[in-house]
Amino acid sequence: MSVNVTRKQSNAFTGELYVLNSAITLVSNIMDTPTTMWEENESLTLLYKAIRKYLQMGRRLEIVEERFNVMDEVCSYVKEDINNYVEVNLYWWVIILLAVDALVMVIETNLDFLD
Repeated sequence: MSVNVTRKQSNAFTGELYVLNSAITLVSNIMDTPTTMWEENESLTLLYKAIRKYLQMGRRLEIVEERFNVMDEVCSYVKEDINNYVEVNLYWWVIILLAVDALVMVIETNLDFLD
């Protein structure tokens, strides 16, 4: 099965994927305790950690990262498919050029033979 996507579209989608991944995992402070919790009393920090644990934020972030990894694999497969398509086209061009070269050689040989 072939994917009907251009190289430019594939690269754009891959770039968007990496930007989203970095925004969520690297730039986002979703797993950090806010500084206001450190400056306030300890009960707010404990409440924040309990809510984060109840909402399973760590597991949810792991799931998002796993999905990004799956999408990254899909992007690599699409790029590989595009590269294979380009290679097949190049092979056909080489075959066509070799056939034309052989045809020209046969014609030249026949013309030399007739003279």
